[in-house]
Amino acid sequence: MSINHTLKTQPVSPAHIQQEVKLNQRNLANSAKSSTATAEKGTDVKLSALTQQIKTDTSRDVDMERVQQIKAAIRNGDLKMDYEKIAQALLQNILDDR
Repeated sequence: MSINHTLKTQPVSPAHIQQEVKLNQRNLANSAKSSTATAEKGTDVKLSALTQQIKTDTSRDVDMERVQQIKAAIRNGDLKMDYEKIAQALLQNILDDR
């Protein structure tokens, strides 16, 4: 018995990656078809009340002044980290999620 070493081997990719590639290609093809159809027909989109509220919300979730203070403290080496407190908070968060 002999082994034929002339065939080049190709790396094997997992099945889920192959499926994702096929789905992406199919979705691209379908979106190209539907975009031309949509352009001709038009699309009517209605946003929910919550979506409209979020879209017009001007409140700030992030205190940018505080962020700048923290950045400056890091740059200057003045920021002190309490690693025990951080670890405890992370563990508590994990336990709360269960």
